[in-house]
Amino acid sequence: MPATTKPPKLNEPSKGNGKPLVEYKPNVVERPALSPALARRIRQQEILAELGVSALQGASFNQLLDYTVRLTAEGMQAEFCKVLEHNPTERCF
Repeated sequence: MPATTKPPKLNEPSKGNGKPLVEYKPNVVERPALSPALARRIRQQEILAELGVSALQGASFNQLLDYTVRLTAEGMQAEFCKVLEHNPTERCF
């Protein structure tokens, strides 16, 4: 097992040339656990990004519509979801 070395102190001169070493800042920020609402909102944003990527990759309209329905149901945490087409002449879906 390799020995661990202590990180250099900030702005400590290196040996030989008198110049400071590169700054070392470990990531020690602790984040609180995400609330369920925030986690859900983040997932919804990820879903929107996935749909955009699919559209840009050239998915057909029907493939994109199917994918949209599946991801919309997931994002809304719903068991069922469907797309309705409005028929304005008959004033119905």
